[in-house]
Amino acid sequence: VRLFDRNGTVTPTEFGEIVLAHSGAILNGFSELQHELEMAKGLDKGNLLISAGIFAAEASAQQAVGALSLLHPNLRCALFVKDWVAVIDDVLNRSSHLGFADISDAKDHPDLETELICEERLVVFVRGEHPLARRGQVSFKDMLEYPWVGTSLPRSWTANFPQEASYGSIDERSDRAVTRIVVENFTSMLRVVKNGNAICAAPRRLLEADMAS
Repeated sequence: VRLFDRNGTVTPTEFGEIVLAHSGAILNGFSELQHELEMAKGLDKGNLLISAGIFAAEASAQQAVGALSLLHPNLRCALFVKDWVAVIDDVLNRSSHLGFADISDAKDHPDLETELICEERLVVFVRGEHPLARRGQVSFKDMLEYPWVGTSLPRSWTANFPQEASYGSIDERSDRAVTRIVVENFTSMLRVVKNGNAICAAPRRLLEADMAS
């Protein structure tokens, strides 16, 4: 079967178009096969690609990578911190071998194997001089009047948010609430909150040092 025509310029044939359409999956499949062969030789060889959401990176993934490097110092490991929805996409399209993210959506994908690592309740926080910090009681409606900082929120939260307000808006394509201010790491999240009137929510243990100071 001829894949390309070479008449002055190289153009794909009908069969070539089919191969090109599947080339990404073919290359990812080869990369995954190569990864599994390297892992079979032992964890001291090969590459491990990990994607993690902001909170998951702070709470688990960074520590796990550190511990893994102690046990297997020759293993090449890359950790990518991003929106947790993108973490699921990375694993599905095989850009990463492992993902740390919110499990609520991941467990609904039949192609993914999931395991719950921990469950933590999020607490809402603002800077000490924030207008809401001076109120005796704060309602969820009150919090919607200020910009939120973070990433996209789990789809299960969507019903709690209006289509659009100061917090951010509902993305029509994904049906997820997306914060007004989007950041890619926890340090940026804290700095935005400390220097403005943005609101955020995070696991309490990630905030203990800042709360103590």
